[in-house]
Amino acid sequence: MAQGSARGNWFMTRSSGSATTNFDAQVLDRRPRNESIYYATWTYSRNGCATCSAQGTVYKESARWNGDYWRDIDVSAGGMNGGYSQARAEVKTCEDQRFSPDDCSSKWSSSWVSY
Repeated sequence: MAQGSARGNWFMTRSSGSATTNFDAQVLDRRPRNESIYYATWTYSRNGCATCSAQGTVYKESARWNGDYWRDIDVSAGGMNGGYSQARAEVKTCEDQRFSPDDCSSKWSSSWVSY
């Protein structure tokens, strides 16, 4: 049985040649105990060419939630470097587990977005 779930959107806001990346999401602990659900995010930057590798990475985790109903928990991954022109995101849902590695879903990956 699934321990928790997350759903939401990743989007960017632009201003004067730079961008801020955001995750607008909800989490649900399907089996509330003392182990909370959260989501982990990675945002990558690169120059706008198909063969360029990711050059800037920002990692953020959401707040934790231990409730049996959907709760809004948003994350701003911060400003993207103005020297890059594209970004993409990855996200996975995890459960805090004491004294062992956190159990997580597989990562969801977006496509590259120009900014």
